[in-house]
Amino acid sequence: FGAIVRSAECFGVDGLIVPHRGSAAIDAFAVKSSAGAIHNLPICKMDWEETKKFLQGNGIALAGASIDTETFIQDIDMKIPLAIVMGSEGSGLSDNVRKHCQHLFQIPMVGQTESLNVSVSAGISLYEVLRQRLMQME
Repeated sequence: FGAIVRSAECFGVDGLIVPHRGSAAIDAFAVKSSAGAIHNLPICKMDWEETKKFLQGNGIALAGASIDTETFIQDIDMKIPLAIVMGSEGSGLSDNVRKHCQHLFQIPMVGQTESLNVSVSAGISLYEVLRQRLMQME
């Protein structure tokens, strides 16, 4: 969790929403592994229904990282107001979350390993958001 927070803060994320259940603890280990970034980023614990309502009410699209799609991350418009959802390393996104995503994307890979760990996937995804937004400003 701390590595995700660190990447999120480095790439300029406005805040993180984490589920009440099934997420890593926000504890001393998270603070240490975030290199202190956890103190610079709003983090909110919400259940899925609250999260959906918040995103919809604020015009924020939902993009989910998934190995079960043909669409690559660079083909998604990430310049819009956007929340990126990452699933668990074991089972990915739940069906309930998937059906509410306006976009599903995968990260291109060429090696033999079929997936990245969630913190690496989050970092790559957040980099792509920043890259697209910086390109738009040029």
